[in-house]
Parts: sequence; C-alpha cells; structure tokens
Amino acid sequence: MTVIYSVQAKEAIGFYYENYACNPYGGTDMRRRADDVSRIRSVLSDVLIHNPYKRDGRQFVRIKGIGVAEFEISDDRQTVAVLDILFKD
Repeated sequence: MTVIYSVQAKEAIGFYYENYACNPYGGTDMRRRADDVSRIRSVLSDVLIHNPYKRDGRQFVRIKGIGVAEFEISDDRQTVAVLDILFKD
C-alpha cells in the first residue's frame, strides 16, 4: 500500500497521492487535497495521534473534517505513516 503522508520525528518527510482516491465512499475531490494534507500534517505532528483505535490489528484515527485514516507507527515510535484515508465526513 502506498504511504500517503508520513512524519519523521515531527517533521514531514513526504506524501504521495497514488492511492489517495482509493476509498469505499467514492472519488476524491481534487480541490480538497491541499487542505486535507494540511489537516493530516496537523494531526500527525503530535506523533502519538489523538485517540487512535485498533480493529483487526490495524490502527485508525479520526481526522476532523476528513474522516478516518489508517496509519502505522514504527517500532521506534519515530515515524508515523498514513496508509489510507476512508472519507466519511
């Protein structure tokens, strides 16, 4: 799965759009992307994330105004990567 956005020790190291539109709720509005990435950056800059939850061994977090994002944290807890975004909002 393509990493959409990742943060390394609270600094942005990259984000990619290849799989950004892959969500079960329909296509992505291109005009929202820059704003969405800004919100993702804001949430992930805390690294530990706001109230994450797990389901079937996968980790998710709600990002206000976007929906639910799947993410993973590296073993050393220095890198957080968004793997997929499921738009619900």
